[in-house]
Amino acid sequence: MKSEAKYVSADGFHSDIYSDLEKILPEHHGFFASMRKGIAGFEPLEFADFDADLGTAIFVKKNLKFENHGMDIVHQGNINGRDLRIDCPRGLQHVTLGNTTIFNFHGISTWPKTEDSEARIIQSKNIRSVIDEFKCRKIVCGDFNLAPETKSMDIIEKGMNNLIKPYGIKSTRSSIFKKEYKFSDYVLTTPDIKVNSFKVPDVVVSDHLPLILEFE
Repeated sequence: MKSEAKYVSADGFHSDIYSDLEKILPEHHGFFASMRKGIAGFEPLEFADFDADLGTAIFVKKNLKFENHGMDIVHQGNINGRDLRIDCPRGLQHVTLGNTTIFNFHGISTWPKTEDSEARIIQSKNIRSVIDEFKCRKIVCGDFNLAPETKSMDIIEKGMNNLIKPYGIKSTRSSIFKKEYKFSDYVLTTPDIKVNSFKVPDVVVSDHLPLILEFE
């Protein structure tokens, strides 16, 4: 989230967390992919009495050479809504580092939280179309808001390794999250990615656990 308003709630919600991360990561280039700018006519989202630009971010160390950065809208959403709780547009962000493209994604979060729906199926097909255009090694990661057994997940996962499975991850949700859905976040890699390690440490930074991938 990106906003001109500098607000931190009692429970730790940051209105402009992107700028906060920029300050603590001075050795990184930050790339913010705005969902609002991805669709003509979509206004900033209204939340807690301030306007916010919802999106995803990738931070790349400055000593690494990147070739391109971009974002493709994969779910149009309700472009007339101005509340974070409505069906917001969703984008697939990407950055290419050498022969590897990394995709960052935050999927539809309307309830039922992680089940298949027509919109999620379409979203997954759009994601598949985008990543298939890149003829290189690929890593797809983020908060998919999908259960592992869904058709929506199968579409994205096709031809890739879902690291949640071979590493026996039991949940990607922290103790803050009290609902029954234990999986939301994933890292998928093409078979040509050599994975050195993959961890989901039990560290409470939000209602999601961090996913840490080391690869060559």
